Amino acid sequence: MSREHPTVMVVDDQELFRVGIKQLLGERGIRVIGDAGRGAQAVRQACELEAVRAAARGESMISPRVANRLIRRLREPSEADPDFAGAELTRREHEVLELLARGMSNPEIAGALYLSEHTVKNYVSSLLAKLQVENRIQAAVRAVRTGMV
Repeated sequence: MSREHPTVMVVDDQELFRVGIKQLLGERGIRVIGDAGRGAQAVRQACELEAVRAAARGESMISPRVANRLIRRLREPSEADPDFAGAELTRREHEVLELLARGMSNPEIAGALYLSEHTVKNYVSSLLAKLQVENRIQAAVRAVRTGMV
């Protein structure tokens, strides 16, 4: 996505004003990604847009509140998988797994650990293989259920 011109969302309770502003901005090369008549509507649209962008990056959006509830629920006692003896993880893989289990995205993990997003993707791929799972959610579940995090 080009950052030569800003990307904006127009929010105002007057529809005629929103239409006019969008037209003026468009004429000046400013990309308008949406408009809303109320703040709550704008926030909802922005969240939906971020979810779409995350999906395009191969990620999933989980709110911290939902992630915390999921972790609490997963920590409830359950039968261990007898076919899974546990994986030997490096210190860094364990750090990535802990943050992944908290619901953090690859860019957030990269920022927290001072790594590039590409490096985080490599760690996540390695974790999926070692934990014998297909996606990040399954990795988080397995890590919590086996007491790895």
